[in-house]
Amino acid sequence: MDTNELYMLKQVLRIQDDQKEQFIKIFGKKIFDHQRQESLNNFIHEVGLEIFGITDLRQQLDFSEVQLKAALHFCPKEAINFDNSRADQRRDVIYAYLINNHKFPENNDTVVIASSISKIVGNWEQDREKTNLYLSPLLDKQEGKCAHCHAKIKRGNNNLTQPRKDIYKPYYKNRTLQNPEIDHVKAISLDGTNAIENLRVLCKMCNRGKSDKAISVKHELSICSKEIEEVTVANISRLFYHRVALSDSKCDVCEKSNQELTIRKIHEDGLFILSNLRVICYKCEDKKTSR
Repeated sequence: MDTNELYMLKQVLRIQDDQKEQFIKIFGKKIFDHQRQESLNNFIHEVGLEIFGITDLRQQLDFSEVQLKAALHFCPKEAINFDNSRADQRRDVIYAYLINNHKFPENNDTVVIASSISKIVGNWEQDREKTNLYLSPLLDKQEGKCAHCHAKIKRGNNNLTQPRKDIYKPYYKNRTLQNPEIDHVKAISLDGTNAIENLRVLCKMCNRGKSDKAISVKHELSICSKEIEEVTVANISRLFYHRVALSDSKCDVCEKSNQELTIRKIHEDGLFILSNLRVICYKCEDKKTSR
């Protein structure tokens, strides 16, 4: 790892350094003159994509996410879910990995970086364990349903009925889309907390479709003319989540919020875009098709 990459990693891990002049020389004074977090976000997105394993510029990552991605990028498998009863420390495992796999120098800089990565990963695991404890009581509160689309969620070893073959809600293509995932109502990046009052359970499809960013026209244009069968599950999930959100998780026909929801085109020959979609519960959909 060269000096530039080493310095960038130390900045992202928030390790203090006195190399301001070198930073300016390499990346320009303009980047450094911005507020620190904005500066680092620009820096990571524009310069550090390959190093941090961030390959999709459309990902709008807050700083804590970038920091975690950086830590995980330089972290070996055995340092995840680390057994703290081991004689060695997680930091030592990471330190050896940095030297042997990423060609870091054997010096104090690498020790400090390994320690920082170990702390970030440890905090992430603690938060994950804590929020997972809330899964069962949250599902009880939600009557075993996704808080967004009201679909029954897979719980433990329970066997859900075979999902409908609904191309707009493709559980049938991948049953794990019905698995439960903890969601923060107010994102951590927006000062949300891990308190149970700020948590809910979504099905995996809704959670993966959720985004704080509005769907751009450019994004819709990239998929709107495709047959629905050609659209990726990721893109279907995104339009599905946002269209259901626009209807406040209620059916546009009966206006009820206790039935499982799906989406349908308003004009069948029209495009697959938000403005040509409506939300409908399966109960209303079944009444419509039985006529």
